[in-house]
Amino acid sequence: MKNLNILLFSLTLVLFCCEKKPRYYAVIHGKIENPVADSMVFSKSGIKKTIKLNADGTFRDTIKAPEKGSGLLSNGRTGTSLYLDNGYEVEINADARDFLNTVEFKGKGFEASAYQAEYTKRIRKKGNDFELYSLPKDSFDISMKAFKEELETLLYSTKNVDSTFFAQGEKRTKRLFEKMYETYNELHAPELLNGNPSPKFVDYENYAGGTLSLDDLKGKYVYIDLWATWCKPCIGEIPHLKKLEKEYHGKNIEFVSISIDRKGKGGKWRTFVKENNLTGIQLWSRGNGDFLKAFYVKGIPKFILLDPDGVVLETEAPRPSDTKLKDLFNSLNL
Repeated sequence: MKNLNILLFSLTLVLFCCEKKPRYYAVIHGKIENPVADSMVFSKSGIKKTIKLNADGTFRDTIKAPEKGSGLLSNGRTGTSLYLDNGYEVEINADARDFLNTVEFKGKGFEASAYQAEYTKRIRKKGNDFELYSLPKDSFDISMKAFKEELETLLYSTKNVDSTFFAQGEKRTKRLFEKMYETYNELHAPELLNGNPSPKFVDYENYAGGTLSLDDLKGKYVYIDLWATWCKPCIGEIPHLKKLEKEYHGKNIEFVSISIDRKGKGGKWRTFVKENNLTGIQLWSRGNGDFLKAFYVKGIPKFILLDPDGVVLETEAPRPSDTKLKDLFNSLNL
């Protein structure tokens, strides 16, 4: 009986010794055809590791204790997203001349990286589809719905990943679609806004005292100048704008200059208005960018013309220095 107990104890020790210890690192290896640099570099949230390529383009190394998630594995300026966690052993093979379209992943934990590479490939193809952004709005919406379903299918068909990965994928796709719609709306701003009620600003600070909202200006045409004290092209338009304001003084039009200087810069705006004797209605947005976003403003100066009912006539009205502006005013019998 004593010998049996000793044997059982010995077998227990052997079993424990043979158990796989958890790895606190990931292994990456593979081969890069036609490399553009003599090493691979893995970088992610504070981790940066250089991995030397062998003469035949092969490589193998460990990444110690990576925080679960995506990093970048690059060869020169080309590379791929690489998703790692402790215990992963991922094989990466690619041709550096066309990394994205040739990269292949194998091994333990490869699925997440393969998904990300395919996701990137599909959104680049869609993003370069210039005909997409020329579609009418209803057709664009239909195309976007189909593309969203395509990306969701790709995400949820990915194996051996956890709920966190799916949640991250959903957020990534949401941001992508927000950006694509923003781009579409920016390109189609005139047709989306012209002829429709203008987005409104409310309680902007008025240099003359108190506050002013867009609704306070109904009954007159409104020529809006979006500018900032730091914008040299904006400042270059001021003499032309002052001349126009003088010429059309007393007519059925208000010239409204809205400073988009950021929050906390109200003093600088007031000083500028005073020192340069700016005329017309001078407002400060107090750093509120909602009105700019509603008009898809990407740069200033920007000029907008509204009719007496608050309907947008021109989202891209001519500048004060442009003779076409007076032609536009004349066509409105101003």
